[in-house]
Amino acid sequence: MINTNPNPRYPQLRVASVAIATLAVTAAVTGAAGSGTVLAWAVAAIALTTFGASFFLKP
Repeated sequence: MINTNPNPRYPQLRVASVAIATLAVTAAVTGAAGSGTVLAWAVAAIALTTFGASFFLKP
C-alpha cells in the first residue's frame, strides 16, 4: 500500500511557480525578453499569484 501525506501543501507547485517567476523577472529586468517585457512581467505576476494561492488551496 502506498503511504501518502494527506496534506501535501503543494510543494512542487510552489517550487515551479517560484522558478518561473524568477526566470520571468530576470528576463524582464535584463531586457532579454526584448519586446516581450510586458509579457514577462505578466508571467511573473501570474506565477507569484499561483505561489501565494498554493498556501490557500485545499488538498
